[in-house]
Amino acid sequence: MKGTFNHSPLEYSLNIRGESWKQGERLRGSLKVKNTSSEELNLSNYGVTLAFGDIKKLHSKKDKAFTNSAEVLFEDLLLAPNSEENLSFQFQLDKDCPITEKASSLYVLCGEPEKPFEGGLLQLAIAPYTVISNFTHVLETIYRCKIKSLKNKKGQIEAKVQVPDSKSYAAVQALSLLMRFTGDQLELSYTFKLKVTNFEHGIMGTKDEVREIKSVLSPDQYQIYGDSPNQEGIGKAIDEVLEQIKTKSFL
Repeated sequence: MKGTFNHSPLEYSLNIRGESWKQGERLRGSLKVKNTSSEELNLSNYGVTLAFGDIKKLHSKKDKAFTNSAEVLFEDLLLAPNSEENLSFQFQLDKDCPITEKASSLYVLCGEPEKPFEGGLLQLAIAPYTVISNFTHVLETIYRCKIKSLKNKKGQIEAKVQVPDSKSYAAVQALSLLMRFTGDQLELSYTFKLKVTNFEHGIMGTKDEVREIKSVLSPDQYQIYGDSPNQEGIGKAIDEVLEQIKTKSFL
C-alpha cells in the first residue's frame, strides 16, 4: 500500500507492506520525506503515526477526527534544502484493536502527529483476529447462522447475527454477539431478543424478553495448534448457549 502527498515545501512517500491485516498482526513500512525548499527544515517532530479515525469527522476535517495510539518520529533531524530522508517503522496491532467498518478505521498518518490534515494518510483494512474469524465461520457453516454486520463497540467486536429460520429458533427476534480477548481467553456475550409464551390471568399470550448469556473459550477450546480451529470445541460452546434458547424459549 503506497501513497504520495505533497504539502509544500515537503513531499511525503508512504509505503506500507501489504494491503490488509488482521487484529494481532504487525504493520511494517517506510516513509520518505523530501524538502523541496531552499531552506533547512527541522523535522524532529515529524514521522509516522498509527491512529483511530472517525470517518465522518475525518471527511469534515474536524480536529478530533483521530485518536493517536503509537508513533515513530525522526530524531533531531535537520533536513537540508533539496534533500530527502527515510524512516522505517513498525506497529504491533493488538488482538482487540478496532476493525475497519463504515463508521471508523485505523489509519497510518505521516507528518506532524497533531496536524493530520497537513501531511498524508492511508486507511488500513483490518479484519477480525483469526480466532474470531474461525468462530464466526463455524456459526455460519455448521449452525447456518448469517453474520449480517461486524462493527466496533466499546473495545469489542459486535456481530449482528441472523439465526436459521426454523421452529427451534422461533422465539429469537434478534441476536447480538460481542467478542473480545482478555489475555488468551475469548469472551463472548450473546444478547437475544426473544418473544416467549406468557400466561397471565389464565390467558396464554406472548411477551418480549431480552436474555444475555456469557461464554468464555480457552485456547484448547478454540484451536488445535497454530491457527487451526478446534471446530468440535467451538461447536460445543455454541451448543451450550443455543440449547438454552431452543429448550426454554421456543414457541
